[in-house]
Amino acid sequence: MLNHYTMTSDGKKMPFVISHQVEVPFGFPGAGLYRYLQLTNQGVHCPDCGFWTTKVHEYHPKQVIAGCHNDTPIIDHFNHRRFVCDVCHHTFMEPLPWLKPYQRITVIGRQALLHATADRTFKAVGEAFGRSGQNVRVHVLEDFSQQPELSERSTPLLIGIDEISLAKGKGKYRLVMYDLSIPWRPQLFVMHESRRKDEVIKLLQELPQPERVLAVAIDMWRGYKTAVQTCAS
Repeated sequence: MLNHYTMTSDGKKMPFVISHQVEVPFGFPGAGLYRYLQLTNQGVHCPDCGFWTTKVHEYHPKQVIAGCHNDTPIIDHFNHRRFVCDVCHHTFMEPLPWLKPYQRITVIGRQALLHATADRTFKAVGEAFGRSGQNVRVHVLEDFSQQPELSERSTPLLIGIDEISLAKGKGKYRLVMYDLSIPWRPQLFVMHESRRKDEVIKLLQELPQPERVLAVAIDMWRGYKTAVQTCAS
């Protein structure tokens, strides 16, 4: 089954077809869905002069993380074309509407990577997605530094509270809250710089619809239990 959601963008069909694909199931080395794409555009407009050109100057093999399939990454392989304009002789890479310039991971792929950190270490996620654990950590920090205010987000029915270490063995912990509404796919909901009890209480009190919360899952640390009991009373 082809994954249609990576083949459209803003309702427009993507300029490629999947020539073939190979799936390595979860649990095996190199697990993932490997798709081999063939770009279908016959030519492009020159970004300098605007003239249409079909002349390919060279090909660059490219590998892009495009999403997630059965808890394994979707990895697209294709030849990224460099065109040369017949009028101004300028060479340029073909624009890819589903991928930002100089990126090797799509928006959907980035979301899949972030969701994978809900129940796996940065190192494990990095190994699965062909990246270092440090790179995954940077993605997580960048994403959650740009999240909207907690009061502007929908309150999950089920919440999980835990902490993660940003630097193993150095005690640099961040508080994390997970949305456990879908038990088999926990999603990172909040990342906070401190896991102190008063900070946990503050975050729980900022939930816009606390009455929606049916249950909170925590580890054995007493501070989390006290914070939840304080907010539930």
